[in-house]
Amino acid sequence: MCKFDGVPFVFFLLLCLFPLKIFTQHIANPAFAPFQGEVFKIPARAKISGYHENIRNFEKAGKITLEKINVPEVNYKMPFPQLEFMHRFAIVFTSEMIVAEKAVYVFSLNSDDGSRFWIGNNEVINNDGTHQMRFKSDTVLLDKGTYPVKLWFFQGFPDRYGLEFNAVFYKKYNLAEEKEYALVSAVPKLVFNNTNLPFASNSFYLEKRGQAVIDSLAVQLNKVYVNQIIINGHTDNIGSDVYNRALSLRRAETIKRELKKRLKNKKIKFELNGFGESEPIEKNGTVEGRSKNRRVEIIIN
Repeated sequence: MCKFDGVPFVFFLLLCLFPLKIFTQHIANPAFAPFQGEVFKIPARAKISGYHENIRNFEKAGKITLEKINVPEVNYKMPFPQLEFMHRFAIVFTSEMIVAEKAVYVFSLNSDDGSRFWIGNNEVINNDGTHQMRFKSDTVLLDKGTYPVKLWFFQGFPDRYGLEFNAVFYKKYNLAEEKEYALVSAVPKLVFNNTNLPFASNSFYLEKRGQAVIDSLAVQLNKVYVNQIIINGHTDNIGSDVYNRALSLRRAETIKRELKKRLKNKKIKFELNGFGESEPIEKNGTVEGRSKNRRVEIIIN
């Protein structure tokens, strides 16, 4: 990644808001699926100055969906879009980004208070902390592909808030300049549902058919270099939110334990997440939809 320190803010604001034809050269800007936001209330006693994973332990305050993230700075007495409250809240947005061609792209965050943006496990922008509206941007060389992305935002103190995110094409890929940028490649994401990686109902015990799937996956992973494995557990909406989060995390722990038995490289780092019912990929109103939502995602780095 290449920072734009010292370059006038107005230039990048114009670049992000009004990408000119001279910059685009017919390469499309990154495209995003709707941003799914999980909202948490920040207790009055909590001292939040930035992002941390423990935010998921706070009171869950609902979900929102934004086609794009463009909330200009306003007085906090106006509720955040799709919310009924104005301050002391945090949102974790997730989405998928589609990049049509290998090239250099500019990403920007303008926020009051803090915000951060990740592509896969790579943090691209850290605009965190308690502050007035502040703009930060960075450039990334991206391969063609589909990427999971995450965006964090929190509003901690009155009397204003705002959140603006943008992603635009900057320039075409040039082999001679590749070392200027950190190349981010699409991260392999393997999604196993309850059919091909089955767990017993309401259990984190992996059935024999699932053991065979892990055997096959481990054989492939032992042939390549792996630095990190992220395991995300998901459930349908049957049961309480607390129960489903615990169950999904225990299933992720089971996959980790079974993989570690089979992997030759004992230095591989693992990250486990239990999302419960919070990130469905289908509607939970049907048996088929619930079955697809009961899944484990394994991301290989």
